[in-house]
Amino acid sequence: MGWYKKSFAGNAAWKAKQVYIYFDGVYKNSEVWINGHYLGKRPNGFIAFQYELTRYLNLTGKNTIAVRVDHSEFADSRWYTGSGIYRNVYLIVKDPVHIAPWDVAFTTPDISLEKATVKAKVSVTNSNKVDASVLVKVNLLDEKGKAAIALQKQIKAKPGVHEVEFEKELSSPKLWDTEKPELYKLQVSLSRNGKAFDEVTQSVGIRGIRFDKDKGFFLNGKSTKLKGVCIHDDAGALGVAVPQEVWVRRLKLLKDAGVNSLRLSHNPHADYLYDLCDKMGFLVMDEAFDEMGGRKKQMGSRLECWYAIQKRIPRIF
Repeated sequence: MGWYKKSFAGNAAWKAKQVYIYFDGVYKNSEVWINGHYLGKRPNGFIAFQYELTRYLNLTGKNTIAVRVDHSEFADSRWYTGSGIYRNVYLIVKDPVHIAPWDVAFTTPDISLEKATVKAKVSVTNSNKVDASVLVKVNLLDEKGKAAIALQKQIKAKPGVHEVEFEKELSSPKLWDTEKPELYKLQVSLSRNGKAFDEVTQSVGIRGIRFDKDKGFFLNGKSTKLKGVCIHDDAGALGVAVPQEVWVRRLKLLKDAGVNSLRLSHNPHADYLYDLCDKMGFLVMDEAFDEMGGRKKQMGSRLECWYAIQKRIPRIF
């Protein structure tokens, strides 16, 4: 059992804003309070989540966040999970009309060396009780910061969530692959009266993937062998609270050894690891979870049987 407490000063500039606390991962059964008010519980220890703080904040004085972590069932996995707040935590301040986390989707359904169809879907959240007139802009920036695509739409967002879709053909796209991981910046912004009030920027790549039952995996039309390893989200003596610099070093070693793909065992990993994989040229198989339900004992007996069989079989690799 563990408790965390963090105090911080309010800000008068947050008036008429929405304030959130975002956790990238807490292991596990975390419960969160702000100024004594209960916000919720997240059983899963590997999934990002957030709570809104707005209504309970003291904008002119002290605020206290409290987090309770329950890992009393410590024999809950067959690998090292760590305990507590082991990933980044962010305080997010937004306009009532905004782009929420995970509400920008980027796809490239048709790709060739000559052209690519680029699609972006943006979900705009309007927390007000009246319609909001908003200009939604989508820019696709190349490595020099030049706009390869620039699109915009004026919308009237009703209270709730409003989806906006963009589509454009891009000539001579720079394709992402494991040898040359070309990336663009997708910049999405919301404006009113000529002034931007919300912006989301993320790295994106343009690449085509295809599986053939007889010929295997193709990346950008080229037959590609997946030379991969499985990695857990711990780093030896550092546990699971792994600094980004450690992952840079480890991924470089794997790259130098010829690895081009990773299976993230057995759960979603830290947010910055995915960005590093994009930048350093790794294909990723991202696992959601190892299993559902209480089958650890059954699986354990199966593993013991499997190990016993392995001892009797000559190793040929």
